Parts: sequence; structure tokens; C-alpha cells
Amino acid sequence: MSSPSTEEDFSEKNVKEDNPQDSGRVIPIFEKSEIILGKVLGLGGFCVIKEITGMKLENYDVDDEDATNPECNETPSLLESFLSCEPGAENTLRRKMMSGNLTRNDGDARYAIKQLRVTIEGDRRVHAIKDLKSEAKFLSMIDHPNVIKMRGSADYGPLRGNGFFIVLDRLYDTLEERLEKWQNRNEKIKYKSFFPKCRKINVAISNLWMEKIKAAHDLASALDYLHRKRIMHRDLKPDNIGFDVRNDLKLFDFGLACKIQPKAKSDEVFKLTGCTGSLRYMAPEVARDEKYGLSADVYSFGLLFWQILTTDVPFSDLTPHKHDELVVNGNLRPTPLSKWPGEWSALMEECWIGDSDERLAINSVLRILRQECHKLGVVKDVGGGLIRRKSSTSALAGLN
Repeated sequence: MSSPSTEEDFSEKNVKEDNPQDSGRVIPIFEKSEIILGKVLGLGGFCVIKEITGMKLENYDVDDEDATNPECNETPSLLESFLSCEPGAENTLRRKMMSGNLTRNDGDARYAIKQLRVTIEGDRRVHAIKDLKSEAKFLSMIDHPNVIKMRGSADYGPLRGNGFFIVLDRLYDTLEERLEKWQNRNEKIKYKSFFPKCRKINVAISNLWMEKIKAAHDLASALDYLHRKRIMHRDLKPDNIGFDVRNDLKLFDFGLACKIQPKAKSDEVFKLTGCTGSLRYMAPEVARDEKYGLSADVYSFGLLFWQILTTDVPFSDLTPHKHDELVVNGNLRPTPLSKWPGEWSALMEECWIGDSDERLAINSVLRILRQECHKLGVVKDVGGGLIRRKSSTSALAGLN
């Protein structure tokens, strides 16, 4: 007799008419008619993401002349009202703040809406509902600077037609798009290196490598936060990692995430849904439909770390059959470059090792990358850009 799964069950029969407000964190709620949509920002298998260009709040509004609410202490400041109000009034004030702060100084929208595509029908629609419900559930209880933030949701559950939606911070690049930009920058650096009078080559090389290490560090930080909460992402890939207007990395798309219960240290694997995620980044034990645990995310991170550094796609020359033969059931992995510091190569190799019990825990990955950032002097200046110690420039220049 098989033991019950420790994965939270979001199967079709368990899609219930609930909503993210049950999480305990106040998530502003909106009617669909209150939101004015702009251009399409992205299309997924089940969902579409559009920018929010305006809001017409029909309910719960707070007049400018009366910046208080019956449920709040009477104060002259909207911020003071926000800090002192009850959940119902907090929803009101959050809605008002968002409606008055929809665009940035450059005119770009701050928020986006994610909803089901209207063309999704039948069984695919059931799976789409399940994924969007799961994402809303997890995002409602997650708060980390490198995880996308859910700013609002529909005021009804996922089963109400195609109208269910969540409101997210807008992102500007996926990691896939950023990898292409890094590759183009690297080609320009190589071209300029033929001209001896170009004095800024070393600085350009240093800045590029620091951006990459910082991105890997921030992704590890997001995963460390999730794993401490016993949450597995299960679909780590460049398409599900983005960057906001300040170039901060954000992990998103939690449709396949699951929360697992703690077990004895010696047995941290579970009978969860197999073949979950994208095959290229999927841990071998997941692809083989075996028991797995948090270390499956670490395997995916190792491949992404290699891809961030090289800007190449791992296993790009393998057919699915060859991938199954050589990677899933073999030991084929990408090759670290000899010019990299040994710590970088060792880190990724300890992440993607075939034996899941021997992989690094994500908190160890984060600690190592934090040390690497410190060595390179990777810190943010007040404008949000990256600055470095001068001593780091020559060491990084040799990586090109």
C-alpha cells in the first residue's frame, strides 16, 4: 500500500472556490471592470499577461478630503491610516494607493494582470485553473525581494469563468532575454579588444561578470527563502525568471510549486508528481518519476548557473531521446570553462550531481555565492546599479 503524497493536492477534483484572501496577508481585491488593460506583455501555455494602464475604482474608495475610514483611527495622513486600519480598510487604502501610482516617471506601467487565455477549453482549462489557483495561493504567502509580488486579485475564486486574475508587479526582461543581451555585450567587448586604445574594456568585462554573479546570487536567495518555507518551485528555467525596472531579479510562475512536509533528515524525498517542469532543467529523479525533494530545485539551479555564465543553452544539441539516455539515465552534464574560478565550477558540479543526497543544500549554495559577491565587491549604489572594488577589475578581466 503506497503512502499518501505529502504534496498539497491541487488536482482537478480539489479545485475549490476559494481565493488568496484566506492566506492571512491582505491582498487588495478588484472587480474586472475596475481595471483598464494595455498591451500584451507575455503569453504562456494557459495564461496571458497584460499591463494595467488605468483603474476605475467603483467600491471601497477613500475621498481625498476624508483620508480616514470608519474602521481606522482618525488621522490626517493616508500612510498613518494604512498603518492603523483594520483589514477591510487596509484593502481600501491599498487599492487607492495602487490606483494613484500606476505608472513610473518614464510612463511605463507598474503593474500587470495575469489571467486565463479565453481560448483554453476542456481538460486544458481545468489544468489552467489549477495552475493559476496554485500560483495565487503561494504568492499570497510569499514575501521576498527576489520573488515577484502579488499586488491584488479578483474578488472571487478561480472557478468563476475566465475572469479570475491576479495583479503582479510588471517585469521588463526574462532571464532568456537578459542572456541574449549579455551575449551581445560580450561580443562587443571582444570586438573592442582588438583596438589597443580602448581603455574601458576591463571595466566592461568586470561589470558584465558581476551582473551574472549577482543574478545567480539573487536566484539562490529566492530559492533559499522558498526552501526554508518547504516550498519547491519545480519549474526553474529562464522563462520563469525576470528583472524589474531596477534590474532586480524576480522569480515567478508558481503554477507547479508545491509545499512539502518536513521529514527525517535521512529521508528528505517524497512521492510527488513525476515529469514536472521543463525537461532540459529537470532533475533526473523527477524525469524518472522517482521520489524527490528540495534538491531537485538545486539541480535546476546548477544548470541555470552554468547558462548564466556562458549564455549558452544546456544540452541544446540533444534530442529528447538522447537527453533521456545521456542525462536522465547517464552522467552527461555541461562542461565548466577552464578560465572560471574553481569555486564557480565546483559549485555547479555539486548542484547537478546525479545522487540527490549528495547535492549541496540551497543555503550552502547561497553562502558560497555570497562569498563570491564579496570577493568581487558586488554591491549596489544608490541608483540601483552595480559598483565594484577596483581590485576586482583585473581578476575579472581575465575571464573574457
